[in-house]
Amino acid sequence: MIHERLHPWDPLLKKKEVSCITEELKQRLRSKAAKNKRYNKRIENKLFSNNQKQFYRNLKPHNDQTTCSPPNKKACLNFWKNIWEEEVEHNEDAAWIPALREELGKAEEQSPFVITETLVSNRVRKMAN
Repeated sequence: MIHERLHPWDPLLKKKEVSCITEELKQRLRSKAAKNKRYNKRIENKLFSNNQKQFYRNLKPHNDQTTCSPPNKKACLNFWKNIWEEEVEHNEDAAWIPALREELGKAEEQSPFVITETLVSNRVRKMAN
């Protein structure tokens, strides 16, 4: 059914006008494309469940640029300095702020969490890469 062709004896040609036929064929094509998209998504989900390493390899572009140089330290510092040091005025009288303060006022303060080298190394050891 993938290679559907209309033959002169097809009942579709006998009963309908060309505009109706083209519209119906476009709908069939959209239907097939949606079905193909669902299939590919299902395959990707299975691959992610079964073999995450291969899944992430498939996400990478297929060009040979596997290595890239780290960003320039000075350029990074300038980029973030321009963002964080620029003084910005916000609308403190926005209507949503009091409602959010009231909602968050009920929340408990999160206890401090220190990330140690041991925690990181244990977690990295469990990764499948």
